[in-house]
This record gives sequence, C-alpha cells and structure tokens, in this order.
Amino acid sequence: DYPYSDENEPHGTCVTGVIAAVKDNDLGVAGACPECKIVPVRSGSTLGEGENMANAFNFVLDQGVQIISNSWGPADNGGGEDMQEVIKEIVKYAREKERNGLGVVIFFAAGNGNEDISAEETFDGYAANEDVIAVGALNAYGQRSTYSDFGKDLDIMAPSSDVDGDYVWNPFAVDTIKDGIWTIDARSWYGYSQSDYTSAFGGTSSACPLAAAVAGLLISAYPELSRDELYEIITKTADKVSPVDADYDENGFSEKYGYGRINALAALQLLCERHECTGGLSEIKEETYEPEDLEMGSDIDEFPDDSMLPVKTTEKGCSLSVL
Repeated sequence: DYPYSDENEPHGTCVTGVIAAVKDNDLGVAGACPECKIVPVRSGSTLGEGENMANAFNFVLDQGVQIISNSWGPADNGGGEDMQEVIKEIVKYAREKERNGLGVVIFFAAGNGNEDISAEETFDGYAANEDVIAVGALNAYGQRSTYSDFGKDLDIMAPSSDVDGDYVWNPFAVDTIKDGIWTIDARSWYGYSQSDYTSAFGGTSSACPLAAAVAGLLISAYPELSRDELYEIITKTADKVSPVDADYDENGFSEKYGYGRINALAALQLLCERHECTGGLSEIKEETYEPEDLEMGSDIDEFPDDSMLPVKTTEKGCSLSVL
C-alpha cells in the first residue's frame, strides 16, 4: 500500500515520525524513540465506529504492543461524547491484564478545540477515560497552545505547535502555525508540505505521540515497568511550566497543564534510580521506504518501481501502536 490511507490524509505518517523516525542515517529527522517498533492501524474516517474501534484495539493488543498512541477522538467543538462501553472494557482490560499484568499504556490526544474535556457539555469520553493518559499541547515557550483542550482529566503536556490568535488547529493552514513540529510527511502532494518532510505538524496529535515515545524509552530501558508506575514517574518528573497561568494545586496538578510538561531525561533518571535499566528487547522487523522523487501533478495508480516497497532491517526497541 501507499504510505497514506486516503488522498490528502498524511496524519498517521507524521504521527509515526514523531515517535520513531530513524536516527543517525543522515536523512530528515529523528523520532523521540527511534528504535521503537511501530504497529500502525489504518482505519480512516471509520475508526470512530464501534466495531471498527474494537477491531483496531483488539488487533494491536494481539500483536503484543506495550503502548497505544491515539491521535484521534471526538470532533472538536462538537458537543459531549462518551467512549463506547465495549471500548471502555477493552482499555480497562489492557491496563489491568495485558503484558502479564503490567498493563498496556494508552495515550489519547486531548483535542484541539480549546474546551474542557471533563465538562458535561464538551465531555471527551476518550481522553477523559480513567484508564488512558490524556495529553495536551504546549508551545516552545512552555505555555499551553491556544487550541489545546484542558480539564480535570488532563494528565500531561508535551511540546507541539501553536497558532496565531484564536484560530483552531488546522495542519493544512501553514500560514497560521507557529513553531511547527518537524516530522516525516506523506510523499509528494499527498502530504502537508508536498515533500518527504514537514515543519508544520502540530496539535495534540503531535503532543500525544511524543509522550508515547517517552513511554517507549522508559519501557525500553526497563521492560518490566508497569503502566501505573510509568504514569507515576512521568507525572512526578514533569516540569511545572507556566506556574502563574497553570495554578498548580498542592498535588502539583493543573486543569490547564495536567501535571506539567513531560521530561524524558528526568523520567529516565528516576526510573534508573529505582530499577536496573539494562534495556534491550527482542529483535523486531522494521519497514522503511527508500526516497523516491515523484513528478508533481501526475496520476499515480501503482508503485512506479520497487523502490517504494518495504526494505527490511532489524533493530531493537519498544513496541508501540499508532491509531
């Protein structure tokens, strides 16, 4: 298949690059957990349908993933929407029973509507679910991005882009984006930038996989790390950014910033103070694509040659799923 699900749908490609773009190859960018294994799920606009959601989660859990990163959810400013009961059951089971009881770590993007994920009228039952970790976005200055959702169910923040004024996040409106995230892009005109890379990715869709990548680093360093201890570590070591605006309580929590900005180095240091961080997971197969220049404006119905087919390499890393 092509590296996109539908025409003009490069979203998952950019998300994947934030997590695991290959490092030290003199090409493009590097992800935050470049040796993590990605198990992608390509569902397009049908992911929100109950049976498709259940199938998607069950598929990645059957692959033995340790982390699930979800850069999707209810429509922004579309009113309240709860998580379907069957999905609640699946994520609860994943947290409590998977990985031989250590639990799968499930992240959800908080959303880009500048609204309260916990309030009844704007309730986001996916990000607000107690068994997932809700990730908001902040800008390069450590301030909540204009569009980023908030609320008492927000858990953590991760760096992303910002936008001018009150404009709600739109990755194609590059003229409104400030400090966008560099990542890989879908090829040719099917991407955000019409090249192999974009500097304009962002939203909580970029913050979420960055937090998931940090979790990947932790589990790679100590594979026996449980979901709940991982949560305790990333929230305890988070940077208390923008303290005047955030209004952190006595427990270090803010409805605007959760427990603060995730800090990969501090989290790893605390983890390795507690445990012997030997790292090293089983060898995995990684699929990469060799660069291929595509003529702009041409119709592409099949691969021009074998250069776009997967190239198998072997690496070590943590296993994440991207939804």
